[in-house]
Parts: sequence; C-alpha cells; structure tokens
Amino acid sequence: MVRTGTCGAALLRHFQQEKLDAISPDDVEQFKTVRAAQSGKRTKRSLRPATVNRELACGKALFNYAMKANSVLANPFKSVRFLPEDNEQMRVLTYTEQQQYLEAASQPLRDVALLMLETGMRPEEVYRIDKRNVHLAQGFLFNPFGKTKAAQRKIRLTAAAASVLEAR
Repeated sequence: MVRTGTCGAALLRHFQQEKLDAISPDDVEQFKTVRAAQSGKRTKRSLRPATVNRELACGKALFNYAMKANSVLANPFKSVRFLPEDNEQMRVLTYTEQQQYLEAASQPLRDVALLMLETGMRPEEVYRIDKRNVHLAQGFLFNPFGKTKAAQRKIRLTAAAASVLEAR
C-alpha cells in the first residue's frame, strides 16, 4: 500500500495539471523519460528502472480502475513499454567474512556453507545431494536436479568439499 502512495505521488506531481482523459501515450513516455533522469530525494542517486516501472504500473492500474468506473475510455499507459531492469546483484564474500561465518556457524549450516563456497552449488542443490551421486574416488559429484540441462552437471570436489562429504 505504501508503494502505491509513493508511485501515485510521482504521477500526481507530473500530471497535476492534466485531466485524465487528456493524458496521451506520448505524455506517459515523457513521464517515463523525465523520471528516469531524476534522482531520489533520500539517496540522491539516479532512480532505478524498477522504480520508474513500478510508477508506470501504478498509472496503468489507476487508469484501468477509471475505465471500469466509466471515467475514461482509454488507458494511455497500456502502450508504453517498461524500462529494462537489471536486478542482478552479486556480492563476493571476502576471505575474512568467509572465515568469520564458518567459525560462527553451527552444524549442519557450516558444512552446507563450506560446500557452497567450495563448489559453487546453490543451497537447494546441497540439500538434495544423494550419496548415490557422490563419487569421491573420481573427485566429483553429480547434480541430477535443476530447471535447465546446464543445472544437471558434474561438480568437481576440492579437498575441503570431499572431506565434508566423506564425513557425512
């Protein structure tokens, strides 16, 4: 609910002088361009595409509501494309952070974390390890699960990962 209020405020500031039925897709495109170039009040960083997209989605929802109430005939937000979003965030642990976590973690989380760090496996992949797929003598384990063919793979074992698996 708070997000709708925030998005609505941005829309109201931009379209404050316009009547609903006078807003065109070009006006919405202008809103998108203007907002994408602005900075956030609190962070002073340029707005992320996801923020602008949530505002566009809010505008679209507001117009759909107005259409159902027979207040407007068309939704100018309908034909406007959202901005491409790059939401991937990758953070690599420092060696010190890794050591601190492993020292503080209790079992079985310590072993799970060690396997993830040593092999690059995802948490679910570690939890689904079956001893039939572990081949310590050959130095790998096979992951038969995953949404894609690439997720089903042989995973090489480091000495530390092999030690954890051997102990379990």
